[in-house]
Amino acid sequence: MSLQEFLVAKRKTALDPDEILAEVSFTESTALAACAFEKLGMRNTLIISVVSVAAFLEADQNRSKIERARIALNRLRGKIPERAQSVEKELLGQKLDAHTIKTAGELLEKELALTSDFRASSEYRCEAAKVLLRRALVQCQERILGK
Repeated sequence: MSLQEFLVAKRKTALDPDEILAEVSFTESTALAACAFEKLGMRNTLIISVVSVAAFLEADQNRSKIERARIALNRLRGKIPERAQSVEKELLGQKLDAHTIKTAGELLEKELALTSDFRASSEYRCEAAKVLLRRALVQCQERILGK
């Protein structure tokens, strides 16, 4: 089952009470792929983050266009990690450049439905998510291009 199917709600998985998670597997990535993780929290050691973003990009053979994209945030709409699927779709086939990275942040803002709490306002979380996404995508770009 996919991770999206596995995580069903905050602190709730699809496991039945008599089941345990025995194995996690990932598709092996190629030299044309890279991933990055960015976190904003009150302290580096505090588990709870205000915003965190994970990004995975895989480029075409020329390392110029994006063939696969996965973007996940700790909070996108609710309180469980979710993928920003509309951003992922928009990245496909785009050039792996600064303009695409900037545009991804703008697209993310349209997909976000964040709430405020004692850690941060929804507005702050939104701005932070866009910045962290751009940072993560730049890291992926640099790794794919070998910079």
